[in-house]
Amino acid sequence: MANTKKRKVTEENKTFNPARTDSFAFTADETGSPVCLICNEKFANNKKSNVARHFQNDHAAFAQKYLEGDERKKAILELMRKANLSKNHFKKWVMSANLTPYASFVAA
Repeated sequence: MANTKKRKVTEENKTFNPARTDSFAFTADETGSPVCLICNEKFANNKKSNVARHFQNDHAAFAQKYLEGDERKKAILELMRKANLSKNHFKKWVMSANLTPYASFVAA
């Protein structure tokens, strides 16, 4: 038997392809991992086959309702707007939660 190394997904250096946003309703999070805009499921790697399989199996109704083109782009832009709004709201909540102990410390 030959002594061969197994490939690791982390060594493939795959980055998120922005074209997958319009095709499969995915975006990248802070770490570069793909996240579904419809159900917020996060994937560990950037393989197109995993993203496409998830979209086709779990969101077939979305694909039928919004065919490729302007309608799908509008729907995906709305999903992205909602995701960004939710993310910003959460960041504000976290920051306000961190300021309360700081303010009480300063007051003391």
